[in-house]
Amino acid sequence: MFAMLALSGLVACTRGDLDAATNDTTRNLDLLPTDTVAAFNDRPLAAAPAMRTLAIGSRINATWGQTINSSSTKEGETVTITVTSDVKDGRGRVVIPSGATVDLLITDLEPATSRSDPDGKLALSVTSTTIRGKTYALQGAVTSVPHTLKSHGVGTSEAKKVGIGTAVGAAVGQVIGKDTKATVIGGAVGAAAGAVVARETKNRDLVVTVGAPVVITLTGPFTIDVR
Repeated sequence: MFAMLALSGLVACTRGDLDAATNDTTRNLDLLPTDTVAAFNDRPLAAAPAMRTLAIGSRINATWGQTINSSSTKEGETVTITVTSDVKDGRGRVVIPSGATVDLLITDLEPATSRSDPDGKLALSVTSTTIRGKTYALQGAVTSVPHTLKSHGVGTSEAKKVGIGTAVGAAVGQVIGKDTKATVIGGAVGAAAGAVVARETKNRDLVVTVGAPVVITLTGPFTIDVR
């Protein structure tokens, strides 16, 4: 009997303490200005992160932003290209939208300096992408960019003799899983149409014109919060 009375008393004390605490909280809120209480109750909850990721091997299609020429463009310059189609993750959600830009650092740019050279050399390093005004680091390799070889001092009719090729820096399977800091373009397109004729002319500049289509293959995952 004594134990039951003691337990009843303990429950009563616990309930009494809880009621007292509740009453104290209510009285404290009553002491605050009405607008302060309303603002507290209406405060927005923190938005949950909305992370989206592009996997290694994802492709970015873009257009070249400015004309470069091995006779005037220097190593260390940056070329900005514009994404032409939405790049989506595995669930079909847009990660890099059309209209975003990607910066490419020119690390090597050389003309074809002899008749035996099938092509010049262009090395590009993908550095970053800018999406809606915010810049993010980006790991990738330029795997395709069309270019031409143009001889010094040639006329319009002779310019047609210069070889045109699509530079392929590396096949997707060769890029993935390697620490590729820059993709060297050129040398692999000597068999392209017109390349044999191009060898007849010495000191041919490598030229990439504005609007040329560019393909980038990601060599590392890219994650962004799209909130």
